[in-house]
Amino acid sequence: MLKGFSQYRAEYQSLIAWADQTGRRGPSSFIKQFDFVGEGAEHRVYKKAAADSLAIKSTLPNKFGYSIQREGEWASPVEYLKRLAWQNLIFCDDIRIVGVAYEDGQMEVITSQPWSAGTCSPDVSGWPA
Repeated sequence: MLKGFSQYRAEYQSLIAWADQTGRRGPSSFIKQFDFVGEGAEHRVYKKAAADSLAIKSTLPNKFGYSIQREGEWASPVEYLKRLAWQNLIFCDDIRIVGVAYEDGQMEVITSQPWSAGTCSPDVSGWPA
């Protein structure tokens, strides 16, 4: 169970308010300008053009990935945003929040990050087994 429905709802509403205040709230149709590439458990992935170096991702509607604190449960909006920040810090990534698509009670967080064709092989020899 989430920390409590009121905590989750407060995070959800705060994210919408932030998007409104910063001019980053848009309709769900915003993502249609990009070419669909694929879908995973957390995001749909898009790309603007074959030569573009950015991946555009949208969370699944009203989902923020899986919680790392509560196995098998969905993450809250704040958990999701913290996870993005940690990914930027630990992996030197450059994930940016493009905006929030919100319509008819359905929210998708839109992010961008450098496109990777999956050819990277990090040196993990020093990582714990």
